[in-house]
Amino acid sequence: MTELAKKDAKERAIETRRWGGDFEDCALQAGISYETLLRWRKEDISFDMMLEAAWSDYKISLIRSVKADKPDYLLERDFRKRFHLPKDEEKGNTYNLNIMGDEALAQFLYGFVKDLSGNPEKSQSDATGGENPALTEGSTG
Repeated sequence: MTELAKKDAKERAIETRRWGGDFEDCALQAGISYETLLRWRKEDISFDMMLEAAWSDYKISLIRSVKADKPDYLLERDFRKRFHLPKDEEKGNTYNLNIMGDEALAQFLYGFVKDLSGNPEKSQSDATGGENPALTEGSTG
């Protein structure tokens, strides 16, 4: 392998690592064997450090993404004692369903989901005021 091809393969391996690939993925994308990748890491400390830095970049990008979309997730895990949310068993298996634009469908599905949850206190008729909205308004039932 020429030096230019080797440099290109190393760059592809680093880029794969930056996107979250493991070392087998890096080798595959670089067009080399896993053993060759391991040998290059041992022979070239700079290359090995770039692979590790790329992995760190990937982890930081994940953390930023979670922080932007679900900040509570990080608080619950990083500061468990202070921001602990109860487990499903402790809070009683809650189901959230939000259907926009079709109130009758929302009420029907709400009752259906409650029936599936095994909650005898809430049936479909309880959730819809005694009527099945999917079977009213001109439907034949």
